[in-house]
Amino acid sequence: MPTENRCIERFVFNTWQQQPGEPVAEFVADLLRLASTCQFEKLTPENVNDELSLGKLVCGLPDSAVRHRLLEEGNNLTLDKAITIVQCAEQVA
Repeated sequence: MPTENRCIERFVFNTWQQQPGEPVAEFVADLLRLASTCQFEKLTPENVNDELSLGKLVCGLPDSAVRHRLLEEGNNLTLDKAITIVQCAEQVA
């Protein structure tokens, strides 16, 4: 049984966009459906900044190969680990 990859689920959620002509009710319904698999309920005051920054880092990368590498880490990805991976990729490039 495959486990949910929180990193991928949050990437899909954070990059979801309303389609032209799509009613806002449908868009919000999609967002709520997507949010249900993102494990947002596990966010705490202690980890919320790191978790949200990690999501923005993954979504904001222009290099799709590095983004793919981060998404492969799945639930093991932390902000510190992501920063290390991205910095190593920058040095190689």
